[in-house]
Amino acid sequence: MSDRFVNGIIAGFLILVPLTCVASSGASLPDPTRPSSVSTEESSVSPVRGFQLNSILVGDQRRRAVINGISLAKGGQLGDATLVRIGMDRVLIEINGQQYTLELDSAPSIRR
Repeated sequence: MSDRFVNGIIAGFLILVPLTCVASSGASLPDPTRPSSVSTEESSVSPVRGFQLNSILVGDQRRRAVINGISLAKGGQLGDATLVRIGMDRVLIEINGQQYTLELDSAPSIRR
């Protein structure tokens, strides 16, 4: 092997070793493209994130909301959430004393 080739390998090795040490150190670098107002804390995740309003059933005598595939009447419970109010296109749930609105993704369909 020529000295030039060996020197090239050594130079490449000397460049790569520090880069791999920095990458594997586990230190997280801030994302320069993320706005400073965006929080990365897990506590900022909304507690209603796990709830999906599937449909609302309205009859002459009763109303029911289907949340995560489970039919509930007013006052019904799903996990730590209590169904407080059922509207035509949204429901109000309460979780740990805080109230949140779930809305239908699409306009309701009317069947006769």
